[in-house]
Amino acid sequence: MTLWLCLHLPQLPLEALPSAQPEQARVVLDSQQRVFRLDPHAQAAGIRCGMTLSSARGILPQLLSQPREEHQEREVLRSLAAWAMQFSSRISLSGSDALLLEIGGSLRLFGGLDALCQRIATGLDELGYSASPGIAPTPRGAEVLAHGDNPQPALDMAQLQQQIQTLPLAGLNWDARSLKRLDAIGISRIGQCLALPRDGFRRRYGAAHLKDLDRLTGRSADPRALYEPPPTFDRSLDVIGDMTDISYLLPGFEHLFSLLQAELQGRDRGVQRLHIEMRHRAHPPSRIDMGMQRANCDAAHWLNLLNEHLQRHPLVAPVRTISVRAQDFVEPARQQQDLWQNHNLEQRQLVLERLTARLGPAALYALQACATHVPECASQRAAAGQGQALVQTETPRPLWLLPSPQRIEFSHLQLCSRAERLESGWWDAHCQRDYYRARDRLNRQLWVYRDHQQPSHWYIHGFFA
Repeated sequence: MTLWLCLHLPQLPLEALPSAQPEQARVVLDSQQRVFRLDPHAQAAGIRCGMTLSSARGILPQLLSQPREEHQEREVLRSLAAWAMQFSSRISLSGSDALLLEIGGSLRLFGGLDALCQRIATGLDELGYSASPGIAPTPRGAEVLAHGDNPQPALDMAQLQQQIQTLPLAGLNWDARSLKRLDAIGISRIGQCLALPRDGFRRRYGAAHLKDLDRLTGRSADPRALYEPPPTFDRSLDVIGDMTDISYLLPGFEHLFSLLQAELQGRDRGVQRLHIEMRHRAHPPSRIDMGMQRANCDAAHWLNLLNEHLQRHPLVAPVRTISVRAQDFVEPARQQQDLWQNHNLEQRQLVLERLTARLGPAALYALQACATHVPECASQRAAAGQGQALVQTETPRPLWLLPSPQRIEFSHLQLCSRAERLESGWWDAHCQRDYYRARDRLNRQLWVYRDHQQPSHWYIHGFFA
């Protein structure tokens, strides 16, 4: 089942700009110095979108204003797209304030639609962003529902057709001239527009609008460009006024760290070194290289480390711009626990006996090490509970080993490690191989090797989790 989730972020212009005083009323201004977005404090005071800054300050003199930073909004949207990759492999940017996720293939993994949506909403809230969701079997339908007032998901085409009937045409973001012409003949809803004769609609309002309606209803294909995250993280943020107080800089760094954490969570990666730069007006930039003992993706930990650095090295001059850069994304260190850590021998035996009774004796077995370096011959099956500990290796081994190696073209691989030579003895079926950790075009982590007897042949032997 194909199902799309659109996450519309209406407050992105405001949320993309951190505030050193979150309890103070704040607005974002457009190029005409009018209120473009406002926070709940400003709204409660009576300020509305479209007001001039002078009128808003007349209502609330202590109002904090910031100019809109569209570049910063795009950077935040890209970071959220990378974060969303933990929920779906198909992510697209939708305009300047929305994301599209194909979630049909993720429902079973995350326990159903409600559980998945709740997990995404909780994650966005923890990152400090609010989103209006729209769910439909077509990407255009998900966009329209996310920008409308109806939060109910449309799980199939029949539900989508029903829900879009009463939605206003303004939700399609068509040009003002076409909307005005349609309104002149009494057409203000999408359902009314769909009821018009197709040929006449195409002649009067253009083929582009008809094609948009076809994409909305699934009558026409709607391919979307998938988001590809960059290999490094490099973000900057301009400081409001020249700041010399560390406490006013930390919210900006917290914002940048949260973006980096979001990207790393989506990729299941961590960093072990961060490069911090603070630019001044009349002095050379101040730089801090933060190294950590273990790779992680913990924004709160990075902020605490940076605070310690800044307390030890006071600022030499007021700061205009701050930036965070990370280059090497690595697998984070994890603490794996033993399955039987909290069970005694008797409890283990009871569990094994129940599994054997339920699944059959052939479905449950242990592994026993064999004295050979050839991976496919290095272990053999033994009775459940009778296996021996396998030999630990310095280099990681894949959890999933294929029954037999499969050929692959080298042009499809990106090697991620140095070669590990594995060679069997003369008394065994002689083989000489160089093994590598690699990625393919689908970003899967593979265990591959090159056979020295056939140097041009490459094989997949396993998959890393």
